[in-house]
Amino acid sequence: MRKHFVFLIVLMVWFAFSEGLSYAASNPQVEMVKKVMPAVVGIGIDRAGYVSYKFSDSGFLEEFKKFYQKEEKEFQEKSKPQWDEKKEKITPGDIRAIGSGFIINQDGKVITNYHVVEGQKRIFVITNDNKVHKANVVRESQEDDLAILEIEGKSKQFSYVKLGNSDLIEVAEPVLAIGNPFGLAFTVTSGIISAVGRTTPDGKGGLIQTDAAVNQGNSGGPLINMNGEVVGVNSMIYTSQGGGFIGIAFAVPINKAKALLASAPKEKTGVYLGIRLATTGKGVLVIDSVENGSPAEKAGLKSGEIIISADERELKSADEFVKYIKTKRPGDKIILKIKRKDTIMQIIVTLDKKE
Repeated sequence: MRKHFVFLIVLMVWFAFSEGLSYAASNPQVEMVKKVMPAVVGIGIDRAGYVSYKFSDSGFLEEFKKFYQKEEKEFQEKSKPQWDEKKEKITPGDIRAIGSGFIINQDGKVITNYHVVEGQKRIFVITNDNKVHKANVVRESQEDDLAILEIEGKSKQFSYVKLGNSDLIEVAEPVLAIGNPFGLAFTVTSGIISAVGRTTPDGKGGLIQTDAAVNQGNSGGPLINMNGEVVGVNSMIYTSQGGGFIGIAFAVPINKAKALLASAPKEKTGVYLGIRLATTGKGVLVIDSVENGSPAEKAGLKSGEIIISADERELKSADEFVKYIKTKRPGDKIILKIKRKDTIMQIIVTLDKKE
């Protein structure tokens, strides 16, 4: 009787073990994601220095502050800056995670969206081991909404993903999207390739359409096939009038990113003003914050002031303002007409070179 009892226990253990094996074997996505996840990153910016209209207009960054205070607090507590904080004068509390990306080689090259890093003076890459690295844009394509970053520092050894061939993807092929929607770090969603070669209303063509959930903060993250290869860079969503995800997202084919990688490195051009903008519902352009040491601060601009015009050009949106500033060169002067409380005045700002 005892022998039968022992045999029964052994048999039960074997069934439990074999069931675990069969479960793992029937869920290859789990193991694949474990391998890919260390190469997926968050993209952060200096919250006091960004000027990108795409985020200030939508109030996107405020979504993090309003709904995900716990995640932001954990980031500040657990993050490990890979620089001398006293020397750099920036801490994790100064950084806001706004997008996603993925590392493509052991030296720390990162692919993300152009619109995530557009206009940013300081860019940070946040790895899933809570390390925060400074990074620089080395190549970019506004037309394709792609940017290539390079993590600063020597003796780097990063986990990285394998790039697939987006020309070979097929409709109904299963895919996964990984990113940081609304600051919820390293979130995985699944779906299929809904269509290929899509063109959006603003004229961006050749895109991959997917129903894998992609939301604000997913921008720049990888769209992965079942071989663990990146086939697309998650870029945008289509929403209803009321807003929200409705199952239509778009990704830039990875072959476009490969072409950008093969292009000449980006020249360091562009100008730096150093203000964060916000637009009210009435189309009023407000200075939300001014970066310390920036041309804007040196000229005397202050948060809360309303920008009426630049060089006598009326500006009704942050988009208009940013585009006009981009036509200038370092050293150029611009005359801003502003409203400070109840007083209208003109301030001359000398633009600096964007580092």
